[in-house]
Amino acid sequence: GLTTVTFAENSQLTSIGGWAFANCSGLTTVTFAGNSQLTSIGGYAFNGCSSLTSIEIPSSVTSIGQAAFSGCSGLTTVTFAGNSQLTSIGDSVFSSCSGLTSITIPSSVTSIGDWAFYGCSGLISMEIPSGVTSIGQWAFYGCSGLTHIRCEVSEKPDGWSGGWLGDCNPEIVEYGYVAPQDTNNQETSNTFTENNKFNPVIAWVGGGIAVTLSSIAVAGIVVAKKRRK
Repeated sequence: GLTTVTFAENSQLTSIGGWAFANCSGLTTVTFAGNSQLTSIGGYAFNGCSSLTSIEIPSSVTSIGQAAFSGCSGLTTVTFAGNSQLTSIGDSVFSSCSGLTSITIPSSVTSIGDWAFYGCSGLISMEIPSGVTSIGQWAFYGCSGLTHIRCEVSEKPDGWSGGWLGDCNPEIVEYGYVAPQDTNNQETSNTFTENNKFNPVIAWVGGGIAVTLSSIAVAGIVVAKKRRK
């Protein structure tokens, strides 16, 4: 089955479509090479990829759709490339990622959807940037391992759902947290100025496809090595 997906350097791909790699349970590695122009990861794109252990989201990505990584139970680390443009983490994006232990939400993020981290029982701490004006219902429900949620805002904004904490103890929330600065003693910039000129898209290839894939490399279009069943 499919084990590796590589998006080539300077790829002009801008969108990974909904359900693109859903239920590819053998997928262990997803790599975005340099100068990615990817702007969106569609709903359920990597849903059920239970063997995926880590992923770095390119800085050009502005939105992650509903349940994009839901059920990736082997996922332990999610990182966002420097100068991230991400503004939205959709509903249930990381739900049931029970192995997730580490994630840093970029300062560019303004909204976190309903159930976004539902069932992430391996998470120990979380930092929420001051720019987050909206958090959905039960965003952290079932995060039984959380001991600290550090919020840069001095108090809960009106746009945060009354049930944003889910079943977490409210005593673990620290308001007025000051985020660490970089080595130049400046906040990390989240500006990205490169223009996207093309809009190729990867569509659904997961589930009941007619061929068995072993790897995919992407350079603006899908290029696949395959063998017939």
